[in-house]
Amino acid sequence: MPRRAHTARHRRLVQELRRLREQAGLRQEDVARELDWSLSKQEKIERGAIGIRIADVRAMLDLFGLTGPEHREQYDALVRLARDARVKGWWNDYADAIPGWFESYVGLEADASGLLIFQDQVVPGLLQTEDYARAVYEAVRPPLETSKIDRAVAARMERQGRLTDETPLKIHAVLDEAVLHRQFGGRAVLQAQLRHLRHMARHPEADIKIQVRPFSAGAHPAVGTSFVILRFQHPGDGNPDVVYLEDLTSSAYLEEDPHLFRYNLAFEDLRATALPEDESIALIDRLAERLSEQEGGRDGEP
Repeated sequence: MPRRAHTARHRRLVQELRRLREQAGLRQEDVARELDWSLSKQEKIERGAIGIRIADVRAMLDLFGLTGPEHREQYDALVRLARDARVKGWWNDYADAIPGWFESYVGLEADASGLLIFQDQVVPGLLQTEDYARAVYEAVRPPLETSKIDRAVAARMERQGRLTDETPLKIHAVLDEAVLHRQFGGRAVLQAQLRHLRHMARHPEADIKIQVRPFSAGAHPAVGTSFVILRFQHPGDGNPDVVYLEDLTSSAYLEEDPHLFRYNLAFEDLRATALPEDESIALIDRLAERLSEQEGGRDGEP
């Protein structure tokens, strides 16, 4: 059976069901007993570890007391949310190319209104060219089969559709200057990638801001840590942000206020100490031009 990435809609549904249970003064054990299912199932529902059937949502809402006419609007809205949360996204067609630990991120990204990105190693996936993305995947060890790389690159390109759709994903990316020098795929690939960054930062249908934090800016509060803060705009959410972190084989999602506060504070520091947008694009242009000159000089050597 193909995997299904849980979306922000699923996350909101889980949060609301948990809130309603607590408001009703019920424990997870109470819900499991009253609805005649296992405590394990209830725990997985509230962790967001499994999908939720529409019938189960209706049963929980009835148990939580949302049965009168005064609750009809809320009841119907939550049932619609449960139905929407079960709709498959485009990424389900790429289940063979998206690692299990990354699938939830893709689902969240699809529903996010904006991303705050700090990257100190590589151009963010949403801003990569196809050749650059391929070079990144070719660097994976142990090596991936060519067919798997093809599928992974195709999935990454599909993700980028959100950048210019009817409601474009708002991006604010701060890149360490090192990202602009690291030659994934060689000089020509990096040069094209730099020009693509400039193009996306000026794209009339996108909402993308790129800042470069130069080497001269010195130390910062996120040394050694790249991260993404996903933002959502849904009425009723307390603090809907999610911080996403990843390493070679796993990922982490941070949603508690202390984590959100610290990462937002770190991003604010990174943004404030990075070059302004126009100066950042000018630096990117200079580096791309330098690569062009180096390429021309090499080609002209005897």
